[in-house]
Amino acid sequence: MSALQSAVDEFLAEVKSRDHASVNTYLAYRSDLNQMVTYLQSASPDARSWDGINRSHMDGYITHLYQGTYGAATVVRKIAAAKAFFRAISDRSVIPENPLRRMKLPKLDKHAPFTLSEADVNRLIAATGTSSLPRAMRDRALLAVIYGTGMRVSELIALKVGDVNVADGWINCVTRLSRTRRIPLNREAVQFVGDYITNARPAFIGIEPTEIVFLNPSGGGLTRQAVWMLIRNYARAAGITGSVTPHTLRHSRAAHMLDAGEDVRRVKEWLGHANLSTTQAYGAHAQPASAPNGATNFQFQTD
Repeated sequence: MSALQSAVDEFLAEVKSRDHASVNTYLAYRSDLNQMVTYLQSASPDARSWDGINRSHMDGYITHLYQGTYGAATVVRKIAAAKAFFRAISDRSVIPENPLRRMKLPKLDKHAPFTLSEADVNRLIAATGTSSLPRAMRDRALLAVIYGTGMRVSELIALKVGDVNVADGWINCVTRLSRTRRIPLNREAVQFVGDYITNARPAFIGIEPTEIVFLNPSGGGLTRQAVWMLIRNYARAAGITGSVTPHTLRHSRAAHMLDAGEDVRRVKEWLGHANLSTTQAYGAHAQPASAPNGATNFQFQTD
């Protein structure tokens, strides 16, 4: 292992051990920093340790990023990862000087989040009818819950049966910081998740018992990738254009609540946003997806 890679691996271990670091944060750091090491080892074979890397090397790496196929936000993320890494090893005196200390991150134009209209949401959930039972019941409940509550996909796949109260109509959402927020369920979500847990979930349970709500055919919990895939497939089946992801449903729920006149601070608590400004980015300025005419009778309420 090279000295460059060794220092990165040590930094990644620190990131992984932080209580506030999410899995996504760790994976992004790992991908971005490993890419940086690969580039530096190829472009600067004479630089065998981090104290041999200077601003000129890093300017070459950043130019390489901009010349690639990455979007502006991805490039900024990769630069931010490099800055965090150099700051850490500089603080530990691994290098005499931080080559990125004076570099400022490029500013990104802020765009309204991409959202679905309520008719789009209706079509998306109606598209689960193209699947066979019990998968259709599972996916209908999953989409109803993730939209109805605005949960993050990581929170959704960790949801346990004991966190769902169908009788009183609420879900306890456990965050990555092990904090809990109670989110009310609308009528359709109550109906669909109750139907799934009672009538379809038993068909997914394998040899090993589990409390996870949303299961795959092998009896294990769904992965993030599986949820992304099924949402993408149902969006395609519903004729919805644009990149529809689990976070699109979260964005959409926030926008629909604010458009319906819900207090922004309540929406902030509902979605678990850390900053009010994040919640305020939603509302009437969201960018809708497009879909063909012909909404179903399936309607979500914003009560």
